Amino acid sequence: MSRFEGAKIWFRWLRQRRLLSELYALEMAMRAPRLAIFPIGVTCGFWFFVACLPTLPFQFLLIAAGSLALPVWLYGALSLLIGAMCFCLLMLIIPWFFGWYWTAATLQFGNQLYANDKAEWLRREIGKYRPE
Repeated sequence: MSRFEGAKIWFRWLRQRRLLSELYALEMAMRAPRLAIFPIGVTCGFWFFVACLPTLPFQFLLIAAGSLALPVWLYGALSLLIGAMCFCLLMLIIPWFFGWYWTAATLQFGNQLYANDKAEWLRREIGKYRPE
């Protein structure tokens, strides 16, 4: 097995776990719609943290570079590079995050149609990962 295939298996497993946890949180939120923000918020917060983990080594590098005697321009360039990377990651995550926020808000205001559609989509996506 090549290194690329191992990464593909890892990302597939990670996506399956994310979808399962999202479905579980959505089902909990649909049982108590007035408190929908809590299970959805905890799940989104956890996966937001997991999505930001790849940036941690770069952020530690930036912190370590601050203690070194680097020229100001080099430290500034490093800061801009890491900041741009984190901003791009944030732009990828924000639509997913606010989609879940909208789901929780519609549940809290009594509309379950969007949540039912999202649960159906999640079940279809999870079904793709189940062995036949």
